[in-house]
Amino acid sequence: MAETQVGKQTRAPAYRVKGTTDDVTECQICGKPELKGTVILDILDEDGNVEDITYAGTTCAGRLTGTAARHVRRAAELADCKAAQRLEWAREKIAAFAAAEHDDVLLAEVFFGRNPAQRARWTAERAAADARWFLAVSREMLAARGIVQPGSDWPL
Repeated sequence: MAETQVGKQTRAPAYRVKGTTDDVTECQICGKPELKGTVILDILDEDGNVEDITYAGTTCAGRLTGTAARHVRRAAELADCKAAQRLEWAREKIAAFAAAEHDDVLLAEVFFGRNPAQRARWTAERAAADARWFLAVSREMLAARGIVQPGSDWPL
């Protein structure tokens, strides 16, 4: 969490609330142990890209982000909710398309069954390609969360 040099000014890193976890129960900022959980903070570079992550209690997270601890808690709850929605979306796509992924015609039919308005506009090849993209993105999302390992048996 080093400060970066911008011109002649030193810029402290920026932070973004990513969510919460109960896997890490010690604040990495002040060292307070035995917390119920911690806030996951993305450490951002000057372009807003994630450089690293850190885990902090809500008070330290508030200090780092420049907001009140209650706002940090709310932002973390919102981030957790959005993450849960993305995971549900991924599971739903895998459940819908995985059984048909080895048959392009069937995959296109499943896609059109779920998206009937696209049938008049899209070819079966494009529908199958989109369904494969949904599967790839969904699997990547689940693997990134450690829910499944890449290359393991699908669907879940």
